[in-house]
Amino acid sequence: MIVWLRGHWQQIFKVFVFSLAFAALFIVLYIYYGDNQNDWQRYFSQVFAHIQAPNKVEGFFNPPWTALLLAYGLLPLKISNVIKLLLNICMLLWAVFKVKGGWLGIVLTFITPLFFDMARVNPIDWIPLLGFLLPPIWGFPLMVTKPQTLGAAMLIKWKMEKFSLKPLIPLAIIIGGSFLIWGNWVNIKGPVSVLDTPQNFSFWPLGIPFGIILLIYSWRTNDELLAGASTYLLIPYVAPYSMVCLLALLSGKHKKIAFALYLGFLWFAVVEARRTGIHIF
Repeated sequence: MIVWLRGHWQQIFKVFVFSLAFAALFIVLYIYYGDNQNDWQRYFSQVFAHIQAPNKVEGFFNPPWTALLLAYGLLPLKISNVIKLLLNICMLLWAVFKVKGGWLGIVLTFITPLFFDMARVNPIDWIPLLGFLLPPIWGFPLMVTKPQTLGAAMLIKWKMEKFSLKPLIPLAIIIGGSFLIWGNWVNIKGPVSVLDTPQNFSFWPLGIPFGIILLIYSWRTNDELLAGASTYLLIPYVAPYSMVCLLALLSGKHKKIAFALYLGFLWFAVVEARRTGIHIF
């Protein structure tokens, strides 16, 4: 045992430091962020408690199996709110690490108006991002929980699997099982349209031709990252915080594109702040 500890002391020390930093971050967020009013408090925290009919919860329009990933909603609201933000942060860090984005990727991801908007809203984008990072056989059921986040990448991922049916089997079983368990949840009415609201960053329908071109290029080059980017040009509603996932993923192979997006959103944030009477600089 002593010999093993001596041989692995560096790894043990790293785990200890990481655990200490994680605990410190949790405490800070609990004190200063836990009471933040956001989508988690208004909608998603209630979903698991209504697991019998999750789509009847106001504001929840995702596939019902998404509720199974929100079990921490049973914890006290302040704690679960922090856990959800930490899940978003950890998944973004993993994305930057996996694409080898380095410190530049961390800066582009976390020092951006998009991440600040994510912290404000505290959405469930950690779930589709996790799906993107996992192999398709496990990732597809997670990606379809919120297809407007990187959803088009599924097509390229499937192509890279040589259109094998194997990655689709778990997804088909889960979708089929969801109708047996929760009934025809697709027909449950949604909310009043948010397409014309200020928080909609979609370029639709003007972005459709550009999205198709980008998707075709992604198809020819087997680039799942750019395919994920095409998603935001092809859908009628885009929440700005969802695009922070894209920034994290592009920070490795497509650093120039990520940096251009970063500058664009930073510029927009400064101009918009001035328009509303807030002077950042």
